[in-house]
Amino acid sequence: MFKEIVIAAALSAAGAPADSENAKVEKAARLLHDGKAIDALAVLDTVIATFETRYAAEKRQVFCGHGSTETLFYMASAAKDHQSAIAIEPDWCDALFMKGYALVQLGRLIEGRAPLEKAVAMAPSYAHYQNELAFNYQSTSEWPHSLQLYERAYGSAEIGDPRVRTLEQGRALRGQGYVLVEQGKWEEAKAAYEKALKLDPNDGKAKGELGYITEHRPR
Repeated sequence: MFKEIVIAAALSAAGAPADSENAKVEKAARLLHDGKAIDALAVLDTVIATFETRYAAEKRQVFCGHGSTETLFYMASAAKDHQSAIAIEPDWCDALFMKGYALVQLGRLIEGRAPLEKAVAMAPSYAHYQNELAFNYQSTSEWPHSLQLYERAYGSAEIGDPRVRTLEQGRALRGQGYVLVEQGKWEEAKAAYEKALKLDPNDGKAKGELGYITEHRPR
């Protein structure tokens, strides 16, 4: 899943000044892609520190918007709740997300959870962050929280980029299926994998998990 973020970061940074935060995020993405998590962390920490300083005195709620639809959704939701809010480009949240990813790659799973949580808080309807955080909780067998995040990610993908909607919803459904199997909810897990397969008939992972359920579920 990280490959898509690397590509997105590279595209968004095209033509950016070499010293811009956007360019630094792109640099960190390339370092992570090359397996240089420690080097990437050094870059990401400077980006995060810059944004924390920049918005330290900000009283409004700060959202990261990934496209116009998501941004409008946040601003409309804030207005409905009578909250003052602003939406910024996603560099801050992408840096937090990548920091969490890098820490997980370094075996620091729990430490990586905090930046992922913050990214989700600042982009509460961005499916990619939610799926990654759900996987983090899945990795520590915290099934209810993981399932809740996967379910949320599936819904969030509806307002996200249509080009990656199937990708994110498929991951969310497979995640739900995995957690439901671990909870012994075989029929619900089967339904989640079947929904993933309906979404993408070429989803080999969903096919494989349905085979696993057929073979291993209690009779």
